Amino acid sequence: MAPADAPASPLLPKFLTIGFVGKRKLPQGDAALRTTLACVLDELETEFPGPEYVLVGLSSLAMGADLVFAELIAQRHVAASRSKERPSYVQQIFLPSQEAGFFLPDDFRLSETEPETAVRQRLTQARACLHTQAVLEVRITGVDPDRNERFAETAYEIVSECDVLVVACTQAEKAAVLGSGPAAEFARGGSAETLQHAYATGKRLLVIEVDAPVGLDNVLPVTSKLAPRLENKLVEATPTALGFQHLTSPPMVPLSELQYPTVLAYIHSEADKRAVHTKTRFVWYSEWVLGGHLLATFVAALALAFGLTEASALGAAILKFSLLLLVLGLAWRLHHRTEQREWLEARLLAELTRAAQNLLSTVPATAATPQPPLYPGGPRHLREFHLPELSSLAKSLYMLHLREFCVRVGKNHYDYGAHTATTAKEMAQRYVSQRLDAPKQAGGQIKYFEQARDLAKHRLHRMERWFFLFSILATICAFGALLLALPMVGAGPDVTHSWYYKLLFKFLPLTLPVAAASLIAWISLRDLDREAERYADMLDYLKDAREELLESNTTAQLRRRIDRLEMTLLQELVEWRAKIKATHAG
Repeated sequence: MAPADAPASPLLPKFLTIGFVGKRKLPQGDAALRTTLACVLDELETEFPGPEYVLVGLSSLAMGADLVFAELIAQRHVAASRSKERPSYVQQIFLPSQEAGFFLPDDFRLSETEPETAVRQRLTQARACLHTQAVLEVRITGVDPDRNERFAETAYEIVSECDVLVVACTQAEKAAVLGSGPAAEFARGGSAETLQHAYATGKRLLVIEVDAPVGLDNVLPVTSKLAPRLENKLVEATPTALGFQHLTSPPMVPLSELQYPTVLAYIHSEADKRAVHTKTRFVWYSEWVLGGHLLATFVAALALAFGLTEASALGAAILKFSLLLLVLGLAWRLHHRTEQREWLEARLLAELTRAAQNLLSTVPATAATPQPPLYPGGPRHLREFHLPELSSLAKSLYMLHLREFCVRVGKNHYDYGAHTATTAKEMAQRYVSQRLDAPKQAGGQIKYFEQARDLAKHRLHRMERWFFLFSILATICAFGALLLALPMVGAGPDVTHSWYYKLLFKFLPLTLPVAAASLIAWISLRDLDREAERYADMLDYLKDAREELLESNTTAQLRRRIDRLEMTLLQELVEWRAKIKATHAG
């Protein structure tokens, strides 16, 4: 349940991407495939119910089965927009080439004798699918000069990006791929080769046999399949795996009513509050584990140096036992919390949503006409972010950033071949001022790394000073004890029973080396020397990147440089995550 003071804004929806590849020629006709695909989507709606899910149809819009799939997703988009109880639908279209080179009569012709009117009608139908309100993105994925290679690139891209792959192929092709029939050579870029690739990579598959006898209610046979090595494993496309689990979840609303900037700000605020609440907890635990062992050592050395007896010795023993018991409990708590990783997810979630916020530029030019986001289209660094805890969130941020851009520039989808009215220089100035040069509290990365570098160096130098101080004092005390232990003729009065002798020449020589070693262990545990240098290197990189961004002359060049910078910042998060996990490993 949401806390009483939480805003009514929902969390981000979870996007389930349904890839589709199919035959150009359908032996049983369009009607049977359309009915079968409707049943498949109904089943997926049952598995991923409610407005918290968005089902994304992903296809190449090729003639035949792909066109049927795209039309069906467009119809469901309209139907879902009228209901608040079912998942929303959107589409991504991956084209093997630019529109002018893709919508060609020869590519939409069934036979040489087919009438031109039928071909033109099919082309018109395909172009109409490209511009429906359901389409969120049109991406050109094929770059090879060879046509078959371009189609193969597009098909493999669909497999890479989808959670579930629906394949419409023949019975013989299904049998050859899934091992129940003889092996066969498949056409490059075709549905059978794509099915073979997806099956080998362990993608969740739904295989429709387009040439099988039509069953009851005009439905074709459908096979749900995983690669054998994954049959008993949890696959990516499950309701649990598609969402982050540890944030307070207010009621969901359909995608059509979602106010992305507001919701993103809410998620960032919630994650940041949890991160602030928990970021010191595990450092505190580890410090007490180390400090508890030190205190227990000091108590033992105190009893040994001062020769405690009876009640004093019993009290020291009880204190030492209590400290060790506390250390054991804290160490177990530390291990347990590290396994849950909730605190780590909160920090990563806060940083990822902060980056998404800064790419939006939510300050409106006027109340009715907000500025386009700093980054046009869907940021590639979010699309390619595969950290297990947050890959689903990164996908949601990518899709919703894409949608927000389209809303602001008045388009129904983003075409990567088009350009915006905003010039590269204007975009670069806005990005640098809001992402790099802003104050730390507003997400400015240069200020953040400057403060982090200074703090890391301060901690490192402070720990080193205390280490050398303890080491020097231990050496002096040990040398004094050595001198007093040497047999000396005419020695002065016996001081071996005095308190200062026991303190300076017994207790301190025993404990100071342990304290010094603990400081070195703490420096190594926190990796302070590497941390200070890493922050300094990142600061230099950001300053160089700022100069490069301001020198960008085209939006394409600027997008590439922003992507490279954002991927570097995300990689820094990944490395930080690995370091923290290693630091607090049980």
